[in-house]
Amino acid sequence: MRPTIPIALLLVLLAGGSPVRAEETPAPKTATKRHAGAKKNHSVFLPSTWSVTEPKLPPMKGRVFALEVTRPGDPAPFRVELWHLPGMCEPLPQAYLEAPKLWKSENADDATVVREPRPHLRLDLTKNDDAWVRIHTFHLVRGRGFTLVVECLARQYPELAKAYFAAVDTIETRLGPYPSVPQGYDRVEKDGYVYYLHPQVKKSEIKSYQAYLRKMEKEFRKRHGKFPKVIANELSIVVHPNKALAKAFDKWAGGDREGFGGYIIARRLFAIPLKKDFAAAEADLRMSIWSLLLWRRYGSSSPDWMQGAESLLQYVQGGVGAPLPSATDWLLDQPDPPDAVFQIEPAGPQDDAEVFRKRQALYMALFQTGPSKYRKAYKRCLQAFGAGEDWTEAATEHLLSLDLEKMRQDAAALLATMRKASGK
Repeated sequence: MRPTIPIALLLVLLAGGSPVRAEETPAPKTATKRHAGAKKNHSVFLPSTWSVTEPKLPPMKGRVFALEVTRPGDPAPFRVELWHLPGMCEPLPQAYLEAPKLWKSENADDATVVREPRPHLRLDLTKNDDAWVRIHTFHLVRGRGFTLVVECLARQYPELAKAYFAAVDTIETRLGPYPSVPQGYDRVEKDGYVYYLHPQVKKSEIKSYQAYLRKMEKEFRKRHGKFPKVIANELSIVVHPNKALAKAFDKWAGGDREGFGGYIIARRLFAIPLKKDFAAAEADLRMSIWSLLLWRRYGSSSPDWMQGAESLLQYVQGGVGAPLPSATDWLLDQPDPPDAVFQIEPAGPQDDAEVFRKRQALYMALFQTGPSKYRKAYKRCLQAFGAGEDWTEAATEHLLSLDLEKMRQDAAALLATMRKASGK
């Protein structure tokens, strides 16, 4: 697989918490030696027979250490690196996310996501006419992401692989969970989510959220299918008694928002108690919860075009208080026909960011409510995502293979239908 389209992991709105968290495997007690970074916060156990030195390298954000290693009977050195990625996706989506970026930054000949013996990314490299491999394996410890890397001659890798993958399970951290646990808040686990309740919030408020989440989950499953039984990250909802305290707690509930919001990297939703009539806030709430559900289903906030556009449609649905084709003025106020064909790349410098977001949301509305060929193509694309396939390849096969100019015309027709349904 040769990645060609970079996918940027953007900061968007969401919530966080998880049904089942990955257990940590104790470090082996024999035949290994602990190696930690300069601050001793993170470490991994490597075979004690490996001879290790730590060269002086300029610091890089996220890198815990880089070690030069040799094995008995093999004078050729290889490298082992440990990286800390606090807001990492689930391991398999993270491998797909990193593939196009690392393929480019490492000047690799090829980049391949491999599932066994555990999800990892393999980069094939050529150095001084020799074949090398660089393996990135992803691991979660209490919500914190880590990548253990080995870079070696291709001939060495089969001999190193078993010890390398065993080392991944020994990664340890002295830091607390990510995101950090709010101190003084009651912690309650319900239906696969973790609630953190401000001291002024009654536990009975959880029942309202349980009902609301069940309603949205039912709607979500119609399009995306069942949730996985196990995910590695905690998904949490932090509930405050009022908008002011929610905004003070985190900026993602602030600004012009109504006390609801989320931070997708932390998999965390910020909220206030639900009221019977909260129309002004439901747009924010629906968008944030939908983003949370997308993470729970796919283990990631990517691909960005899908996550962003689906969440925007939920914002529109909450704002108008009705399903498509009814829509808010925000969505309806855009060029007719769209000023560009559907794309999966993020907005470029030539794009007006607001027009781009509206255009993406319109194409998503076409995939969800338009002619059957679009609905079926999008369904096949989602099935590929759910099966853990490469995001870019799946979208290219099922969506970008369609007649994009005809899609642009059909999006314009849908926009006219939406304006008529909304009395515009």
